[in-house]
Amino acid sequence: MSFVYYILRLFSFVLCLLPRLFVEKIALFFAGLSFYVFRIRKSVMLKNLNLVYGDTLGREEKQRVMWECTKCFFFTVFECLYSPRLSLTSHAELPDFEGGLDKIDLSKGAFVVV
Repeated sequence: MSFVYYILRLFSFVLCLLPRLFVEKIALFFAGLSFYVFRIRKSVMLKNLNLVYGDTLGREEKQRVMWECTKCFFFTVFECLYSPRLSLTSHAELPDFEGGLDKIDLSKGAFVVV
């Protein structure tokens, strides 16, 4: 196993000790840092938006779309790191299947119904 793996596991462990709302605030902080200070991938996002939308979106609207994408990315990353603390039953409604749900071991993964 690599050193980076252990660092991520340690970071995940520390995040799991914190309340979820605080973890979301940390994700928002890193999103703001990435978007406004370091401007990571901002030029690539703007180029892609110009390619897709051209002049149909104004500058402010493109900035809003880029900011929302950056926030969603960091929320997803931090949610994945926080996921060992999450339980399936606390965030989803499980439908009543005729005798099928009790045969599924939910402690070792997720059960997705589309």
